[in-house]
Amino acid sequence: MNINYKKSLKLITLLISSILIASVSAATYTYMYVQSGQISITTGGLKWFKGSDANVGTTITGNTVTGLSLNVLNGTEQFFNLTLYIKNTDATTPHTVSINVTSSSGATTYFDYMYLKLYDNSTNAYKNQVNLLNLGSSQSGLTINGNEVWRVSFYTQAKAAYTSGTVTFTVKITYT
Repeated sequence: MNINYKKSLKLITLLISSILIASVSAATYTYMYVQSGQISITTGGLKWFKGSDANVGTTITGNTVTGLSLNVLNGTEQFFNLTLYIKNTDATTPHTVSINVTSSSGATTYFDYMYLKLYDNSTNAYKNQVNLLNLGSSQSGLTINGNEVWRVSFYTQAKAAYTSGTVTFTVKITYT
């Protein structure tokens, strides 16, 4: 029996091609669309402002505050009430705000407590706080109304036994 290798190779190639076509044809696809999506430039949203307790090196670039540095006396409770402000620049649109401590490092055990507290600037009403010594400390579901300004204050006490030490933290504020 003579085997025609050329015809066999063509037949095998045709068979493999048929299997590939059949498997692709048998797949079921479900589609989702973003139709008529838009991305627009706006000037609204939340915006940072410096207060009188912020040090000279504190800068605000876009949505980021850098260079904030506060000095505290050991064993003494201190309240930096006029450090930063958050303003909702939308006149009529409220925003839902979440705040989260995304990093906290350094001499965290040298402090009794260290809080970032939020207050309504016009009524002095307490909104909420996060513990800057605890990574992951967070609050969510806070609402800042249109044109409302919140005061960001820092409330801390270094332990009396320590004469030096620094805590570095990052706080992320998310709003919708």
